[in-house]
Amino acid sequence: MKNQHTILFNRLFDRPWFLLKCITLIGLIVGGSSCSGGGGGSGNNPSSRNVTVLRRIYGVGSSPEGIAIDASGNAWITNNISNTVTKLSSSGITIGTYSVGTFPRGIAIDESGNVWVANYHSSNITKLDTAGSTIGTYSVGGSPRDIAIDTSGNVWITGVGNI
Repeated sequence: MKNQHTILFNRLFDRPWFLLKCITLIGLIVGGSSCSGGGGGSGNNPSSRNVTVLRRIYGVGSSPEGIAIDASGNAWITNNISNTVTKLSSSGITIGTYSVGTFPRGIAIDESGNVWVANYHSSNITKLDTAGSTIGTYSVGGSPRDIAIDTSGNVWITGVGNI
């Protein structure tokens, strides 16, 4: 559908952090590319568009923090308190929940579909394959908070301490 946008966010401000166990999917659908009214008939007046907001809530582990979307549209969510990563299908069905290091925060997906997780209290990063199996755990020192993969496959992390 043209002009369709989907927004995923974790409900950080809806509840106290220690009770947080869900994420919300909001689909924002802006209808029609030829809206009438305003702007001299240009069709660019937002007030003339049909807007529908869809909201769905999905349960994941305790205190979801980071989120990344793979090439298949699956959402991978880090869960701080439960020390896990949850994989949700694009329709919100839980595919699996996988153990990682302590207090996972950041998450990224490389071009091969491998999932990289920054484990804040473990001072390491975990690499999972597309099925959620651990490929490796790598010590980085300090407390990694976030992680990114560049187009050359280099893994970049930010954090606290001697990383």
